[in-house]
Amino acid sequence: MPAELPPGPSFFRFSEKGALASLLQAAGLADVDVTTHGLTHQVPSADALWDGVLSGSVRTSALITNQNREVRQAIRAAFDRLVAPYELDGRLELPTSILIGHGRLPASRTMDR
Repeated sequence: MPAELPPGPSFFRFSEKGALASLLQAAGLADVDVTTHGLTHQVPSADALWDGVLSGSVRTSALITNQNREVRQAIRAAFDRLVAPYELDGRLELPTSILIGHGRLPASRTMDR
């Protein structure tokens, strides 16, 4: 990472069930459970996804836009190669998954409310 990028949390810090469960438990929740759910994320085009990454992720955007033209073009070409297998009728259908975590407040904490 370039030195001029401000430090930030890992993009994937809660992408593992254990990390998300620990966060919920640290918040005082009991009976915590985390499940994985698969889904297909539809995006109108590779350009729309690219624009979304550049406008929706400050650190990734800065990392890419601070490169010289040749490197930016190489990054975009690699991006296009990676998403090409997911193109269907001009749009992208990206397989992905999300974690959903839940828990409950212990009875002793609900009495404090």
